[in-house]
Order: sequence, then structure tokens, then C-alpha cells
Amino acid sequence: MMRHAVGLVVVAAMVLGCNPSGPSMVRIRDNVETQGPGARLGSTGDSLHGPYALGATVSFTVEHANILLDHSGWTAEAQDVAVAVVVASTPEKGTFKTDVRMTGEGQTTLRILDGSGKLVRVAVLQVLAPNIMRFYPAGRIFTANSEADVPEHIAPILIAAGGKTSFMVRMFANGDELWGTGGVTIVNNSPDTGPTTRLDSGPAFGLRRDFIVMEAPNGTSAVTRQFAANNVTLRLMDVNVVDPAAITGLAVFKQDDGQADNDTPLVVAAEGRDANGATVFGAPARWELG
Repeated sequence: MMRHAVGLVVVAAMVLGCNPSGPSMVRIRDNVETQGPGARLGSTGDSLHGPYALGATVSFTVEHANILLDHSGWTAEAQDVAVAVVVASTPEKGTFKTDVRMTGEGQTTLRILDGSGKLVRVAVLQVLAPNIMRFYPAGRIFTANSEADVPEHIAPILIAAGGKTSFMVRMFANGDELWGTGGVTIVNNSPDTGPTTRLDSGPAFGLRRDFIVMEAPNGTSAVTRQFAANNVTLRLMDVNVVDPAAITGLAVFKQDDGQADNDTPLVVAAEGRDANGATVFGAPARWELG
């Protein structure tokens, strides 16, 4: 039985400058952006994308205006470990990186200290409650012009026997999108004869996302998968394995020709269709260029 999504929390971030030399001397950014100014070393201004999902791990990078500064001895700490916990820190010449796991409801601060123990940067983390998990076919990501062009998948998942597919996962709190990866839990049956299902992460439209990856070796059977966060089930999804012989057609999607450029290939993706017009993911497809 699905439980209501209560008790799941997220973290919103606000940054306060505490550097005696001025806030512009120290910049902090998270790893949500995978391209663009927010992801580049040496860009100006902070780049944070809260709220962050409970259970997710977010990597923060701190940079000093002096790119030759040695960050050896720098440390990070969360004021309230019931809300966020620093799990790893890596001082490097030019940057200081720290991984933070979001652990509970409330408010805390992420404090960055230099090698002398002086406080140089503070991020205030605020915890809120989300209630929605949505899936989007990953194959469409490579052909769509924007995230808004990728349709949410709501129906049961049909996957061709012997096939593999994946879905981008987005979580929301009453309309506010949540960030960070690793906060999704896959509840597998025992014994489990359904398609193998695992969590991965990667870029989509310049942002780091969670992905659900499914594979259906021959002999795999149908299953109902539970997807949860913070031990609360947010999504039940029926996954059915389809004989490839039941695929009666293919729907083909391609990138906009306007994105064509020398040495830059355009992407074409295919989805299977059965006799009822339902999408079958992981369908075998053979391409011939003529």
C-alpha cells in the first residue's frame, strides 16, 4: 500500500558572505549545473540551486578570487548534523570541495573555514517538505530542444525483452523543484524476477539529474516497482516485459536541424509502439542511411 508522501524534506540554500576581504573574494557553487557560467571555474558570483532533496548528496565548490591560493587546511562543517552532514572535503590549490548529505528537517548552516580556522563563507540551509516524483523518458532528452519538450511518462512502463531503457527523475515540493542526486530509493521485491532497476546520475540540459535505469534480460517477468525517498513511497510503477514480436511500429524523434554544425552529430531516437499505440521502451532498432 502506498503511503502518503509526508516527512520527506528538502533544503533551500541562502549564502552569506563572511570573508573580511569582502564577499566577492570567496565564491561558492553547487554541482547542479554541469555547463554554463555556474559550472565554470573562475566565474563570478555564487551559483546555488536549492532547495535540495532530503537524502541527496550535493557537492559544493568554494573558490577564492586568488586562483593560486592554497586551500590546504580548509574545512567545512554543518551546524546541525540532524539537517545536513559533511561527508567528505578535498582541499585543492585553487578550490575547496565538500560533499554534503541532506539528512533531516529544519535549518542549519554550512560553514567554510580557512586553514587558520577563520570563518570565510556561510550557507544557510532551510528544510521543506516535497511530495511529487516524476519520470521522463531519457531518450527524448537527446532530441528535445528544452526540458519542457520532454513529456512526463505516467502509464505503466513497457520494456522489450532483452532491452534497456532509462528515465530522468524529477522531484517537487508543491511546485518547487528539488535538487541533488542520490535521494531516490528503489524498493526491489524479494524474490525479484522483474527487470533489473538501478539509480544513476548524469547531465540533462546542463543540469545534474537522477536517472532510473532498467534492463529486461530474456526470462524477466512483470513487476510493480516502488520508488521512495526518506522511506516514503512516492511512486508505484507497473513494469511489463513485452515480446519484441509485439512491436508493430517505431516512433522516431530527431534533433532540430538548426542545431546541425560541422563535426557535431545530430541525435535520432526511436521508441517502439505496440498494436494499441502504447510505447515500448528498449525496442530493437536498426538504422540504414540512404
